[in-house]
Amino acid sequence: MSGKIKDQNLKKNKDNQKHNKTKINYSMQNTSIWLLLPVILVTSVLPFITKLKEYNANLSGFPWFTYNDTYTDFFLYYKQKFFLIIVFAMAVIVIFKAYLDKRNIVYSHILIPLGVYAALALIS
Repeated sequence: MSGKIKDQNLKKNKDNQKHNKTKINYSMQNTSIWLLLPVILVTSVLPFITKLKEYNANLSGFPWFTYNDTYTDFFLYYKQKFFLIIVFAMAVIVIFKAYLDKRNIVYSHILIPLGVYAALALIS
């Protein structure tokens, strides 16, 4: 009899652990869906931004550029401005979340090449 009772208690404990794990996972995923808004904007709005922009390139002094100094851009000028604004918003969100969750940040040696790449990208 005691063997059956132990088996039933073990089974109940396993069932309780399954339910407790799901509750823990839901409580740990308490991040806001609004944090994905910049990514959603980049993937849904950015491809549709097109507007004609004519500007003076100041490159006519070089032999490889035409004599006409005005440059016409239809796709990239305003997309670049929109993308830079969204990237700035993403950086602010990441810095804010990192400041709030100081205890959960894990520093790893694998992030060093990523930091070097980010620094070189900002320099360029």
